[in-house]
Amino acid sequence: MIAAVEQEEKGLNVRIRTIRGCKPKAPKIPRVPAYNPKLQIAGFEKEFAELRQRVIQVEDLKAEISELRERLGQNSRNSSKPPSSDPPSQAKQPR
Repeated sequence: MIAAVEQEEKGLNVRIRTIRGCKPKAPKIPRVPAYNPKLQIAGFEKEFAELRQRVIQVEDLKAEISELRERLGQNSRNSSKPPSSDPPSQAKQPR
C-alpha cells in the first residue's frame, strides 16, 4: 500500500513538472578528477618551499629578538652609555 502511494506521488510530481513546462532533470554527479601523482608531488613541493621560507623567517625573527634583548639589557656598566641614561630603578655605581 505504501509503495503504491509513493509511486503515485512520484507520478504526480513528474506530471506537475511537465505541465509547468519543466522537464525533470537527472541529478548532477560531481566528476572526480583522476589521480595524478605528478600533480600531487608538485603540490607537495610547493608546500615544502613555503615551509622553508617560513622557517627562514622564524630564524631571522629569533635573531632580531636576541639582538633587541641584548640592547635592552645595556646600561652604563656594560656599554659606552653615560650614567645619566640608566633607569632610575638601577642602583648607583660604587666609586
